[in-house]
Amino acid sequence: MTGSVIDKTVIRREAEHINRIYPETTSQKKLILLVSDNSLETIALYCYHMMKRNTVLLVGDKKVSDIGALIRQFMPDEIFMNRKKVRDAQAIIKSLEIDENDSAGVLLPVSYVYGLSVVNSHLLAGGSLLLPAGSMFQRGYWDFLEACGVTSFCGVPYTYEILDWLRILSRPWKKLRLLTQAGGAMSRDMKQKLLEWIYDRRHQGITTHLAVMYGQTEATARMSTFFLDQHPDKLDSVGRAVPGGAFQIKNGDHTGAGDIYYRGANVCLGYVMERADLSGNAAIWRQSAGLLDTGDVGRLDDEGYLYITGRKKRFIKCNGVRISLDELERSIENRWKVPVVCIAKVSNEQLTLFIRTEDFGNLDRVELEGYLRQLGITKGQCQVRKVREFPYCDNGKIDYAGFCEGRNGE
Repeated sequence: MTGSVIDKTVIRREAEHINRIYPETTSQKKLILLVSDNSLETIALYCYHMMKRNTVLLVGDKKVSDIGALIRQFMPDEIFMNRKKVRDAQAIIKSLEIDENDSAGVLLPVSYVYGLSVVNSHLLAGGSLLLPAGSMFQRGYWDFLEACGVTSFCGVPYTYEILDWLRILSRPWKKLRLLTQAGGAMSRDMKQKLLEWIYDRRHQGITTHLAVMYGQTEATARMSTFFLDQHPDKLDSVGRAVPGGAFQIKNGDHTGAGDIYYRGANVCLGYVMERADLSGNAAIWRQSAGLLDTGDVGRLDDEGYLYITGRKKRFIKCNGVRISLDELERSIENRWKVPVVCIAKVSNEQLTLFIRTEDFGNLDRVELEGYLRQLGITKGQCQVRKVREFPYCDNGKIDYAGFCEGRNGE
């Protein structure tokens, strides 16, 4: 049972240690490239330079092969804590009711904006971070979190599939008050499982919430959130905009679904391609004006709750009918309880459904063909293929490009 507990006292101590080793010799701001491995040293270095109001390029340890190219591109030398991350952290603190008594289990890489938002929000609120050593497939990983009194878990949908498979939630977790989920759509079945677990805990006198969230790197993590256990009738929603933010639907159709735009102080200023873009006079600093085209398609209900129906790039027109591949995946999984991945070739309106070999026998092909016909997809436009497993990206999302490139274990 090993790991690290990080709170403001540890950060202060580590900052003093770093300052002794690397004393400041100039007040000039620098740019530093930081390779993250979710260690105490990485978090301490990040926070140290954050307090110095410098600029940071945070790169995951799996991207080490790209370091040379990044050095040539940006010529880094110091780190800066973007004020937009502070605003986003403050919105997260308010939405999730984080305070100094919270101890977050950092289960995600901090080189991803979701993992980094956990760091920012908890340290800004005066809380603590728990960094377990080893793998989540090892008993000691969870022993450490339980012994330290973890109060929240963060995860993408795949994280919660692992927790379910390992039966992690069967532990007492007496202080666990919050589960947060982002990074893609969680299945309805998994949401129902978590809600049942939460309601069972309430009978035991333990209150735990399930916070479903929606965000993007360009909005420095979170754009919406809500406690699903308090609104179980909104199972497919990603919540309402965080404090200080607002959603807008443009180019809507007859159902009210259209392009999702988000406005807020946490929206990035633009994309940095070279060091010159970091200058306060660069045109990049005036590009967004706080408005972000998310690239997603969805609708808002009368209470302001957002429902995402797909990505702009994840649509296909079959026989003149516009079909969301993400929505098709969800509808097939909900109807037959079979996870499926839909890949389309827009050029010839061809659709391929990938199903894991272990699930293939649970799908009624005749019923599926009839269902697809109702949507305007003919038998000749769709094929069903078996795969051993679905490829995933490092952030836990389905690697759709992997299917196109043959990395799907066929």
